[in-house]
Amino acid sequence: MSRIKIRIACCSIGKHAIKNILPAISICEDMHLVGIYTRNQVILDEQTKLYGCKTFLSFESLLQQSDIDIVYLSSPTGLHEEQIRLCIEYGKSVLVEKTALPSFPIAAELVKLALEKQLFVMEAFMYRFHKQYAALKNLIDSNKYGQPLRIECEFGFPHLPQNDIRYKKSLCGGATFDAGAYTISAARNLLGADASFQWSILKKDKQFEVDIGGMAILSNAKTEAVCSWHFGGSYINKISIWCEEAHIICDRAFSKAPEFESQILVENNGQVIETILVGKANHFVNMFSFIASRYFHGSLNSESNELVLQSAMLESVLRNGAEK
Repeated sequence: MSRIKIRIACCSIGKHAIKNILPAISICEDMHLVGIYTRNQVILDEQTKLYGCKTFLSFESLLQQSDIDIVYLSSPTGLHEEQIRLCIEYGKSVLVEKTALPSFPIAAELVKLALEKQLFVMEAFMYRFHKQYAALKNLIDSNKYGQPLRIECEFGFPHLPQNDIRYKKSLCGGATFDAGAYTISAARNLLGADASFQWSILKKDKQFEVDIGGMAILSNAKTEAVCSWHFGGSYINKISIWCEEAHIICDRAFSKAPEFESQILVENNGQVIETILVGKANHFVNMFSFIASRYFHGSLNSESNELVLQSAMLESVLRNGAEK
């Protein structure tokens, strides 16, 4: 019996999609790439030829295709509202790059519309589907090293060229919607359902029209989480958890290549007391496999709700953040 596959089309293909998303779809046994739309004709021709899929000459022509279940959006955040709304109108579920939407009311509205049509809108936080993150969460949930006292999530990197979309205010660029979103997502998920916003600060620079960094504190009844992010610093990509009996360090926590040998270090009093060898994994392929495993059972509503919770927390960070 032939395998039933999820039919997906991709919109706005840039470096990230070319390097990570399209190869992951082609590897995933449960996904079928129907076609691609992007304004860059050279990229469109190259990628559709490479993957043997359809060429769409407009976003609307992609949406009019009846044999598409999910649309993957790799466009800037500032374009997402209109594109997601159109996808829902045409009866397509959506996998959208982070940050999905720039405001909580818009996120809540669009998710409501999607769920009413038995569709989902999911934010592509791929780190959640790596076995390193699963191992970290299991270690915390097991209380092996006691109650977590403090969680630190850090993500930042040197400045990119100033013409990069991350620096364009009109496209909802900025460090908070980019690197910061990862740290806030991880902190929320590690703290659990009762995670709440406490404090934030946003860093500005006259050279840029968007924020270039920030910090936020979230908490639950027993644990605080400090999130830090920055454009224009040395590279950092880490989750650290201070527990009652040890310090847990998860390096390359958010972004990593499929060939990266992941591990988690546990230290006490400056000495490594446990090394958890996690190994290699492709979190993009795992993300698509997760979607496929739940799609036909209609059990992806939790991902739509996750998007709304993330949007609400981001809005709190941005609305309450003092500027520095």
